[in-house]
Amino acid sequence: MRDGVLSTRDLVLDSNAMRIQAMGRVNLPKRQFEPLEEIQERYSDLNGMLVTVQPFYTVDSILSRVPFLDFIAGDNRSLLGAFFEVSGPLDAPEVRSVQIRSLEAGVKDRLKKLIRGGLRFLRLSGDGT
Repeated sequence: MRDGVLSTRDLVLDSNAMRIQAMGRVNLPKRQFEPLEEIQERYSDLNGMLVTVQPFYTVDSILSRVPFLDFIAGDNRSLLGAFFEVSGPLDAPEVRSVQIRSLEAGVKDRLKKLIRGGLRFLRLSGDGT
């Protein structure tokens, strides 16, 4: 906290059933949610906190350990997550679903690699006929 502004880059609420992560600021003097500068630079359309919700965390963590699915899940080990922006005043926040382009591109790249790897495997394991 600095000058009445709470900031976080890695707030995590974790349980066996669900995981919620948040990055952003709560400006107490202005009584509103705000983005971190580095997040707003990267995603200029965000005007509030970025929140990730993984509602089926146990299922997600099991699936992300399955060969090939772990490859798709990537570093954050998540297959089933949603991104939200929380903005506006503290007493009446606005919540909207957001798409994070860099994460979508990462998933697309991993899917392409998975498909290419599967096709390569099928060619190598075929009997040549």
